[in-house]
Amino acid sequence: MGAVGDTQFLFSVNGRFRAYNKTSPHTQIFDMAQTSFWGSTADVAGVSDGHVRYDGSTQRWFITEIDVKNSDNHILLAVSSKSDLSAATWTQFAIPATGGTLLTDSGCFADYDTPGIDQNGIYIGANMFGVTGTCVPANAYMHSNLYVIQKSSALTSTLHVTPFYNVVKGLFEVETIQGVDSVDSMSTGYAVAAKETETPSAHLSIWQINNPGTTSPTLSGPTDVAINAENGVLGGVVSANNAVSANPTRGMDDLDDRLYSATSRNGHLWTAHNVAVDSTGNSNGGTRTRDAVRWYDITTAGPALNQSGTVFDGASSGFLQYWMGTIMVSGQGHAAIGLNRANSSTVVQAGAVGRLAGDTLGALGAFSLFQTSSTAAYDDASFSPNPTNRWGDYSYTSLDPCDDQTMWTTQEFVAGSAGPAGGLVDWGVAAEKLQAPPPATLASASPSVIATGQANVSVVVTGTSVNGSGFYDTPSTLTDPCRKRITATVSGGVTVNSVTYTDPTHISLNLSTAGAASGFRNLTVTNPDGQAIVANNFLNVQAYAVGAVGTDNGLWVLHAGSSNFVSDGGVLVGAPAVVAVPQTSGPASPLYIATGSDHALYVRNDVQGWHSLSPAPTYCIDNPAGAVIAGTLYVACEGQDHALWHAETAAPTGTNLPTVSVNSWHSLGGSLIAGPAVGSVAGTPTYLVVGTDQHIYSRDLSTGFTRFAWAACIGHPALATFGSTAYFACHGTDNAVWYATNTGSGWSAAQSLGGAVTDGVGIAATPSGPIFFAEGAGSAVYQRSISTNWTSDGGQVSFGVGASAL
Repeated sequence: MGAVGDTQFLFSVNGRFRAYNKTSPHTQIFDMAQTSFWGSTADVAGVSDGHVRYDGSTQRWFITEIDVKNSDNHILLAVSSKSDLSAATWTQFAIPATGGTLLTDSGCFADYDTPGIDQNGIYIGANMFGVTGTCVPANAYMHSNLYVIQKSSALTSTLHVTPFYNVVKGLFEVETIQGVDSVDSMSTGYAVAAKETETPSAHLSIWQINNPGTTSPTLSGPTDVAINAENGVLGGVVSANNAVSANPTRGMDDLDDRLYSATSRNGHLWTAHNVAVDSTGNSNGGTRTRDAVRWYDITTAGPALNQSGTVFDGASSGFLQYWMGTIMVSGQGHAAIGLNRANSSTVVQAGAVGRLAGDTLGALGAFSLFQTSSTAAYDDASFSPNPTNRWGDYSYTSLDPCDDQTMWTTQEFVAGSAGPAGGLVDWGVAAEKLQAPPPATLASASPSVIATGQANVSVVVTGTSVNGSGFYDTPSTLTDPCRKRITATVSGGVTVNSVTYTDPTHISLNLSTAGAASGFRNLTVTNPDGQAIVANNFLNVQAYAVGAVGTDNGLWVLHAGSSNFVSDGGVLVGAPAVVAVPQTSGPASPLYIATGSDHALYVRNDVQGWHSLSPAPTYCIDNPAGAVIAGTLYVACEGQDHALWHAETAAPTGTNLPTVSVNSWHSLGGSLIAGPAVGSVAGTPTYLVVGTDQHIYSRDLSTGFTRFAWAACIGHPALATFGSTAYFACHGTDNAVWYATNTGSGWSAAQSLGGAVTDGVGIAATPSGPIFFAEGAGSAVYQRSISTNWTSDGGQVSFGVGASAL
């Protein structure tokens, strides 16, 4: 028997309580003989049947055991002062198992305590046996009792116990009542037993404990739940350890069909026991030849059987036998059964089987081995004259209180002989950590493009479940301070403000991109159990702004990550220029330059409204161009003489707006049919224009125009640079968008990006590649990258668009 706590694991083994740190190297931090532990609380005759539980809602350990006084013995209860067993003190209680009358079992012996614990109470079943004297017949099973303890009183010095005597009497087997564990917040508690007033047993009996957190609980039931009929166990399991012993036919005890533990979670009660079956797994037909573990999932509303299954070997010969199974279910709905298996040629093995929440009803996975016994003979002479060797029900599977995902199972194994052949044996128990499947595979994010400079951005992440993988977050009913939560991190300076769990394939992230740089970012999602999933380049963090002239002739702006254009007012002639102005920290800020209805140039940003950039008279007839290169703002436009005109001024700082004097304007010649583009090509300020022959011409401040033999262009071109790569784009005569690149050794051939463009284009050159914008069908703005297709950004615009990465 063993259970997991917040940082430690506590065993009840070989007459001792031993605790270890649950993380490697599993240092032992507590070790005490059980008789010494109980001291004067227990009768001097000794103690037996120790059970341990950790309760996360109180951060306490609970131990139950019986003392073995011949009659009128006690159920023992110990409660730790804290979760750390290396420093805890204990409050101990000796609960009288009997009263002073025959109706309250005076003179009887209470055997086999079976605790369950939940938020409100502790529920302990006990089997009552006759003793020579007032409780007769001696050594005969009388009936089974249930003791309900108000849990809150167990944290004080005054314990409140309500005994329910003679709850049930099994006629064909001992009807052991098992208390039900739960971490859920429930108003009622439960106890369960295999119904032993019928043979074969075709039902489980469930009792409901009402008001368990008070001093006056009541008991309802039993309510019977139909199951596949079973006829109990085979009567012993012969293993290879027995086969080499002094008595090769004396197998290991498989007890009976009692339930070894039970747990309730999310409206379902799970439990398991030993049954003998034939080669098809049937326990009520044919010749039963092997032991198996049968498990049940019962909906507590009703109650009714939801599903069940059997762990067995269907081989016709040489089959393995399974026994001593205990089941646990996680908050995710995954279940695991820890159990033993063996046959006459196989030593006892400890392992586990499991099922995923989404598995077909009744399905189980394969056996997973974690502890193999030594080949030493196993012959427990101390258990004579019983027909089998003692093999205690030391199986227990517990749930980690911190992550609600990880399960730990404790199983017995043969560790080797500690005495002469046929004498004492050295048996032990081993605990195994059973991990849940990892988080869901990260598949998509909505939105997948996130703007920089945002304090709160909501992103829905969708995952794909593979072999039970899924996101998970612990429920608020887990109140232990060790409670762990689902977390997420994003690379590149993006802060995760919060993670909200929706279901196993969906979570919502609230992100801050304030100060984050542009580019693709990796997402890591970590479940409470510490398992993580990583997706590289999962989120595209971008800072870009798109400007367009709306149907009201005003400026409308779309920022990366936004779903709507926002009006910035004004009366524009031609598409605006969107200029990235570097800042001392964080992303650049957008600057919007436009030609007003008076053909003067105006400028604004996201903070300050429209101001005159260059007072009249000016030289611009439609859309201007602008770029900041090496601290200088370059502005250009098609003049009234259709030549290329340009001006320079110092780039603004912070949220300041620039000005350009009339005298700063100079003609660079040429004959344009649309506004120009300006940007950096190989570090040199460069102008691109569409000539009267609809071909692109390029020039810088010191050379003349150079004509390029690209596909003919309509409307104003676009030019943007990231790093050493410059990107050019224009609206082609086929109404597609065409682009080319220049890394310093000349322009590449132009390539089509398709589309049905109705006016000029814009480019935002981002760390993850260029994003192209254009006015398309329905006068909406469309965008695409080199590798994706066109998608609509909405809006109702005219005169094309301008764009810039920030």
